[in-house]
Amino acid sequence: MKGLVVFSTLALARPSSAFVAPRAIVGATGAERTENGVFLAETVVGASYEGPGKINSSIDLDSPKVVNNESVTCGKKGVYCRCWQSKTFPACDGSHMNHNEATGDNVGPLIVVAKAAVEDAETKREAVTDAGGSESVAFEKNPASIVASLWGMGGVLLILLDAFRRTLPGAMVPFRDGTFTPAQWLAYGAAVAVFTYGQGVKCLSCKLAPLVVKRSCLLTDYKKGQRTLINTLLAPVYAMGLISANKSRLIKSHSLVWGTTALQVALHRGWVLRNTGALLNIVNGGFCAGFGWGATSLAILSMKSILAGKTPEIDAGFSE
Repeated sequence: MKGLVVFSTLALARPSSAFVAPRAIVGATGAERTENGVFLAETVVGASYEGPGKINSSIDLDSPKVVNNESVTCGKKGVYCRCWQSKTFPACDGSHMNHNEATGDNVGPLIVVAKAAVEDAETKREAVTDAGGSESVAFEKNPASIVASLWGMGGVLLILLDAFRRTLPGAMVPFRDGTFTPAQWLAYGAAVAVFTYGQGVKCLSCKLAPLVVKRSCLLTDYKKGQRTLINTLLAPVYAMGLISANKSRLIKSHSLVWGTTALQVALHRGWVLRNTGALLNIVNGGFCAGFGWGATSLAILSMKSILAGKTPEIDAGFSE
């Protein structure tokens, strides 16, 4: 009776025991069709199983559930049976070919190939570092990466806070002495607005802070040699793109950092504005507002990136 693929529904005399069987087998039992088209029979000729839908007729029948645990050596492959006919179960011995020929089925084995974990890690690493472009990328959050990230971002934050601290006394003079005229207060407000937008928002918040956070978060990446002793020790300097960066990033970072630092020091020492009067206080007020905005933006962006495990969208400027 094997090899027939025309099926009819067959119900045994036992309650709730309907299953599919070849029409020829039904005919061999002398079963009769009922009004609803169901065949009734006491026995089924050629049935090798004992119940509805049973496919395992020989393997570990005493167990309530057949479970196999297999290990595949790295770089090797395992071929496993899915037809339940293999004499070497769970390994495939090719019995599915006879099964398919006899039944018209198309069953085949399960093939498992074990790849080295280092390959997966390398692929992930390439995805992270090669995304040194402007897109946001995920980074692995582990103790080493978090400590390195906090050192890089925290160091830059301390630099900005120190600049804020240096300009704060001069910025507070008009509030302490109360000697400003309305015109001077207007100039003071304009300076605060201009420096907050130009230095704080456009320069520090939109450019420096995302750069610092992204480079800090990817400091533990091995692909392009970012995690080196010098980069780790000088993480704040590295995070600002002053070292281990491509030529374009080095020029931009050095111009931004040293230009801003030189101007701030010059103002603090009175080299540019030699008088210590209202004009110096107005400029200090602007710088103070810009540094304060930049430091706040960096702190918020740092925490958001660490909690989310993703970097900001900015070109990190990694060295090639």
